[in-house]
Amino acid sequence: MSVSNQGVINVINEGTGNAGNININAEKIYLDGGNISATTLLGKGGNINLQTQDLSLINNSNISGTAGGQGNGGNIKTHIPHVNL
Repeated sequence: MSVSNQGVINVINEGTGNAGNININAEKIYLDGGNISATTLLGKGGNINLQTQDLSLINNSNISGTAGGQGNGGNIKTHIPHVNL
């Protein structure tokens, strides 16, 4: 899976509820100026679960869970034997 040129994979809730979850299962995840995010304005941020053999983040790529108000930002869980940051 490749995300580049400011591409985004995201779940977002702009209201008071929780953000959804992102589950990605791919042999390789390659972010080149891309982002994966789970965001909410006034709830709990979503969880991001990555199952991959190889993860690369270059050119200001980002993986984040963000919450506004009093919610937490969510969890980022990985099973990655090989990581390039």
